[in-house]
Amino acid sequence: MNISFRFLFKSAMLVSFLHSMYAWFFWYTNSSYLGLLVSAVVLFYIILEPVKLEFTIKRTIGVILLLIAYYLGYPLGLKHIVARLFVILPVILLIHIKDEKIHKELLDFIAWFFALLIPLSLVVFVLSFAGLPPVLHIKPPAEVYGSDFISYIFAMRSEYYEIRFASIFLEPGHLGMILAYLLYALNFNLKDLRVIIIILGIIFTLSLAAYILMILAFVFKLYANKKLKIRYIISGILFFAFLYIVAKTYNDGSNYLNGAFFKRLEYSEDKLIAGNNRTYGMFDEFYELAMEHKRLLLWGIGVESFKLIEENTSFGGAGVKIFILRHGLVAVFFYLLSYVFMGLSITKKNKRYLFGFILLFSFSFLQRAYPFWTSWLMLFIVGLNNFNILISDDKR
Repeated sequence: MNISFRFLFKSAMLVSFLHSMYAWFFWYTNSSYLGLLVSAVVLFYIILEPVKLEFTIKRTIGVILLLIAYYLGYPLGLKHIVARLFVILPVILLIHIKDEKIHKELLDFIAWFFALLIPLSLVVFVLSFAGLPPVLHIKPPAEVYGSDFISYIFAMRSEYYEIRFASIFLEPGHLGMILAYLLYALNFNLKDLRVIIIILGIIFTLSLAAYILMILAFVFKLYANKKLKIRYIISGILFFAFLYIVAKTYNDGSNYLNGAFFKRLEYSEDKLIAGNNRTYGMFDEFYELAMEHKRLLLWGIGVESFKLIEENTSFGGAGVKIFILRHGLVAVFFYLLSYVFMGLSITKKNKRYLFGFILLFSFSFLQRAYPFWTSWLMLFIVGLNNFNILISDDKR
C-alpha cells in the first residue's frame, strides 16, 4: 500500500469538497479543470493501489438517476456534458470503492481538517475585530454579496455578514449546513473532540438554519441508534420553551435571541415562517407566474434562462423555489430517488441511519438546495460506510 498516494487521494477529494462549499481561494477556479484534476488523481489511486470497485444494480440505478437530475436544466451539448461530468466524477468513483475503511479514512481526514481549521479560523476572525490587518480584498462571485470580502487567509469578513463566522467560505450558512452533515456522518459522538469543535463552529455562524439542522442531526442520530427516548424529547421541548420565555420577556423581547431566532420562527402568511427569506427582488412574482404552466413546473425554465433573467433584473435567492424554477420538479424527484438507491446500495442492515440522512438533506433542501454539491454527496457516501463499520464493531 502506497500511503503517500492514499494521502493524495484524500487531499484531492478534500479539494473537491472545499470547492463545492465556495472556499474563497476557489471562487474563480474553473470547476471543470479542477474536477478533471481531482478525477485523474482518484483514477490513478484506484488503478495503482489497486482499489476494488463494487457495482450493484441499486448503485447503478442511483448513479444514473443522479446524472439525469444533474443535467436537467443545463444545455445538452457535448462540451457542456463533458465539462459538468468532471465536476461530479470524483464522487461517482468514490461511491464504487468497496473498502469501507477507505471511506472511513476519508471521513476522518475531512473531519480533522475542519477540527484544525475552525479554531485557527475563529482566532483569526476575532483578531480581525481587534485590528488585525487584512491580507487582501477579493470580489465575491455574485453581486448580491455587495462590496469586496476581506480575506485574512484563514478567515473571511464582509459587510454583508457583519459578525457572523464563515471561516474561509462564502457564506456562514454554507459552513453551518455542511458542519451539521459532518456531525451526522460522525454519528454525533460527543466523546469525539472533533464533534465538539464542529459544534462550536456552527454556533459562531449565527445561522438559524444551521442550528435547526444540528438539532435534527442529533435527534436523527438518536433515532438511528434506537436511543430516542421520551425523556429526551420532553427535555428538549422544556429547554426550548425556557429559551422562548426568556427571549420574549427579557427587555420586552428587544434582545438578540428573540430578534435573530424566535421572531424568525413566527408564522407569516406570505412565507409560512418570518425567517424564510431565501428569495429577493421580483423572484416570488416570477415564480408564481411560471408555476401556473405545467411544463415549467415539471422541467423548469433552465439554467441559462434563469441567468439571463438574473442579470437583467433584481431576482434570485436560494432554496427549493430557486431549484424548482431552474431545474423543475422532475429533477427534485430524480435527486430524491438517486439518494435513496445509492443509500440502499451502501446500507447493510440498519436503514434508520439512511432514513435520517435523507430527512436531514430534505429539511436543508428547503433553505439550501444544493444536492449536486460534492460535499453533500461525499458526506452521504462516507457517512453511510462509517455507520456500517460502527454497527459491525458493536456486534463484535
